Amino acid sequence: MKYLLLPTVFFFFFCNANAQSQIKSVGLYVGPDLCLPSIKARNNNPTQLPNGYATSNGQLADSLSKTDGLRIGYHAGLNVLFKFSDQFYMDVGLGYRNSGFRRHLYKLQQEDSMMYVGEIEELSQGVPKNITYHFRYSYLEVPVLFHYSLQNIEHRFDDVNYYITFGISTSLLMQTNYNARLFGFSVDEKNFFKGTDNQYKFATTGVNAMLGARIVSVMDEKWKFYFTPLFTYPLLSGTANNEGINWKTSLVQLNFGFNYMFADKSND
Repeated sequence: MKYLLLPTVFFFFFCNANAQSQIKSVGLYVGPDLCLPSIKARNNNPTQLPNGYATSNGQLADSLSKTDGLRIGYHAGLNVLFKFSDQFYMDVGLGYRNSGFRRHLYKLQQEDSMMYVGEIEELSQGVPKNITYHFRYSYLEVPVLFHYSLQNIEHRFDDVNYYITFGISTSLLMQTNYNARLFGFSVDEKNFFKGTDNQYKFATTGVNAMLGARIVSVMDEKWKFYFTPLFTYPLLSGTANNEGINWKTSLVQLNFGFNYMFADKSND
């Protein structure tokens, strides 16, 4: 829980170090996430998951290179932009993120057992038996981003401006879910399952490093539109320390947002 205080520390540090800081705008943002899963045995020690998946050289046999796939998630929230100078800005947000990954299991056989679903009991072997899981994780997030203008002073007030963006976000896990779609077979006459994902012992808090860019376009004297592509990398595992699995999901995030601009009190 202590990691959730990091945005507050960043905020007060930079505001105290920059006495001329002012609230420049408030806005909202939304966008898709491309989720990139990575699941390894912690410390390269062979580890057996509760469902019996094997490991090889510390890498889970059902890792990204085997059966785990990309998943499109999404995020949305509100932000406040602080101005320190004509070249340097910081924004603090509060938002919701839904991310996760897909898992595909192919060519299942009779009596194979699948987590959250059960055992294949059908006798017919003429139809391929596959299953696709969609794992979804809901987070409350507090991102703190810094924006540094890449344009010289002659073009800094143009209608379009470009920034390099970096920062951190802290997250609080709110909910874990899954759904499973069965193809070519059923279990207890059902081919769709959903529920809470309890495969791992999940960490409740997380910290992510963020790096990207921002393009800002002036719509009129009060409104600005911005686009911020970001690469987000988790600094902490998504699983608890006493769990034998190091589970992380990196993100490629595309932020689209609008900001309402306040009057510039610096008169510059």
